[in-house]
Amino acid sequence: MASVTRDAQMAWVAFAVAILGLIASVMLLVMFATEVPYDGPYVFGAGYEVLTAVTNALTAALIMHLSHFAGPSAGEKVLTPVLAVLLIVGAGSGILLVAHVVSYTISVAVSILVLFLQGVWLFWFNRQMHRRQLLPRGVSTFGWLIGLAVMVGLVFGTLGLLLPPLHIAQLLILGFGVFAAGGGWLIVPVWWVMVGVWLLRGGRPARGAERPGLDGATDGENGPNEPTATVKQRGRRKA
Repeated sequence: MASVTRDAQMAWVAFAVAILGLIASVMLLVMFATEVPYDGPYVFGAGYEVLTAVTNALTAALIMHLSHFAGPSAGEKVLTPVLAVLLIVGAGSGILLVAHVVSYTISVAVSILVLFLQGVWLFWFNRQMHRRQLLPRGVSTFGWLIGLAVMVGLVFGTLGLLLPPLHIAQLLILGFGVFAAGGGWLIVPVWWVMVGVWLLRGGRPARGAERPGLDGATDGENGPNEPTATVKQRGRRKA
C-alpha cells in the first residue's frame, strides 16, 4: 500500500515536471525571439532559469524513484545518482546566473552536460523497462528514442561548433544537432505525462507481463517465482 501511495505521489511530480518544463521551453523560445536580438532585458530568460531550476530539483527526486523499477544495474547505482546530483547542481547554477554570480558560459556548460546525461538516462531507463516489460511498449520506445535524439543531437551540435563558422558543413551538422537535441528536449514533457499516468495507475506492468518477484508468484516446486496457476495445476495432477 505504501508503494502504491508513493507511486501516486510521484505521478503528480511527473505531471509537474512536464508542465513546468513546457512553460520553461516556451519562455526560452520567447527570450530568443524578443530579448536576444535587443540584448535584453532578459525577463523571460530569468523566468526560464528559475522554472528550469525547480524542474531539475523535481526531476532529481523523480528519477531516483523511477530507477528502482529498472532493476539493479550500473544505471541505477551510478548513472541515476550522478544525474540527480548534477540536476541539483544545474538548478543552483541557473539561480546563480540570474543573481549574476556565475557567468553565462559556465551555466550553459553545466546545462549541456545535464541535458546529455538526461538523454543517456532516458535511453538506459526506457530500454531496461522495455526489456522487463514494465512500461507499455509505446511509452518505453518513445522514451528511448527521445534519449537517443538528445544524445546524438548534442554530439553533432558540438562537432558543428568546432567546424569553420558559416561553412556549409558546419551549418548542416550544427543544424541537424540543434534539430535533434532541441526536438527531443521540446517533446520530453509528453513522455513525463505518459509516465505520470502509468505511476498513477500503480506502476502496473505492461499487458501480458508480470512485475518480477511481485505479481502472480508463489512458492512452488521450481522456486519462489513459479506461477500460482502452475502450482495448482500440478496439485490437481497429483490428486
